[in-house]
Amino acid sequence: MVLYELLVGSLPLDMKELRKVALGEVLRAIRETPVPKPTARITQMGAAAEGMARHRSADPGQLKRDLSGDLDWIVMKAIDKDRHCRYASASEFAADIERFLKSEPVLAGPPGAAYRLRKFVVRHKRPVAAAAAVVLALVAGIVTTTWQARVARQQRAAAISEKAEAERQRVRAEQQALEAAKQRDAAQAASRLAQQESARANESSRLALARQLAAQASLLAQDPASNSLSALLFIESMIRQPSIQSNQMLNRLLGVFPKQVQFIDHAGSGDLVFSHNGRWIATGGDDNTARIFEASTGKEISRLAHEGPVSSLSFGPDETLIASGSDDGSARSFDTSTGKEQSRLRHNRMVFSVSFSPDGSSVATGAGDGTARVFEAATGREISRVTDGPSLFETVAFSPDSRWVAAGSVSTAYVFEAATGREVSRFSLGGASRVLLSPDGRWIGAAGFDGSATVFEAATGKGLFRLFSGCWSKVQSAAVE
Repeated sequence: MVLYELLVGSLPLDMKELRKVALGEVLRAIRETPVPKPTARITQMGAAAEGMARHRSADPGQLKRDLSGDLDWIVMKAIDKDRHCRYASASEFAADIERFLKSEPVLAGPPGAAYRLRKFVVRHKRPVAAAAAVVLALVAGIVTTTWQARVARQQRAAAISEKAEAERQRVRAEQQALEAAKQRDAAQAASRLAQQESARANESSRLALARQLAAQASLLAQDPASNSLSALLFIESMIRQPSIQSNQMLNRLLGVFPKQVQFIDHAGSGDLVFSHNGRWIATGGDDNTARIFEASTGKEISRLAHEGPVSSLSFGPDETLIASGSDDGSARSFDTSTGKEQSRLRHNRMVFSVSFSPDGSSVATGAGDGTARVFEAATGREISRVTDGPSLFETVAFSPDSRWVAAGSVSTAYVFEAATGREVSRFSLGGASRVLLSPDGRWIGAAGFDGSATVFEAATGKGLFRLFSGCWSKVQSAAVE
């Protein structure tokens, strides 16, 4: 203030006017009334400026020119109402005056736009606040409208995209359905053609076998000693292809030995075996029983009960006992003459095959639970077993000395010790529907699911030879001399 009064000869505010108002109004004027620059204050002084200029040996115009610029801003920075905008200390103020005297650049300068704007806002709080509210409302409205329009455009674009994608999906689905229908029709046509070809092949095979059986039967009929075998072959031939000639030949043969033919009634027979001396015939049926008949008369001797169809039978060596395997998951031994159950041999699945050991002490079984086992015939106690994972054993057979057991699964033929279950050998093949050992126990014959018949060495599993039937179908049986 002292520098301002020294330069201008007057204070920034009109003291005469301030003396007329109350103290509070004076304080408000000091806080809020803008302070004019020294050059502006000289202009406000009017005629009084002439006298003040004469005291300084100058006229008002010259004085304003001398004060304009650096001195104006040094004074205004020193008395700025915002303390943050003033000089930090008296020494900084003095240094800026010294820079002016030395014609060096001073720190003080005209306030920037932000400074002027802040001052304007402070002076006009209410109008600025109202204008700001209006501007904010307008901006908010514009932003909201723009955002809503953008969302609407996005939603419309998404809807169009979804509709287009749905249409593409529909077209693809129709094309896939059409292609699937074509493939299904082609597969059905191929399946029908394959079935027709298979039926024709089976029919041709059936007729060829019937003719072959009839021809063989005709040759055997020339020898009276072969009448029984000839009659059986004619029967098999007529089952496949009835003919007047075969019927006439069969009637002639049956007329020769009418008393030698017996009919055994057991519906749905699953297996039929003769006893070793030919005295008995045993049959297994779908009626959950096995029956024993007298071979010479056809008279039923005993009936053996199961809880499921009986699929396999085997007489003991002395024919006092018979073993049976059933779909009920058990193999059992019965007294031949009374049908009384002697022991029960339990599996977890259907038993496909049973075989009495030549010494009569044990029974071997093959089942759908993936195991082949050996049991004591008298007690049913398990002696040993072999396992082939999830596979099944369809056939088992003992060696002549009762030491080994041959067992055939759907992929492998095994030979193992009956007493311990230790594997002796194995031979991989396309499944085994029947296995049996040669009389000396050296060789094993296996009838395969793949239409093969294989002979291999029991002790080593080394193959000797393999024969194929010419068609990929199961070979039902085999024999070894």
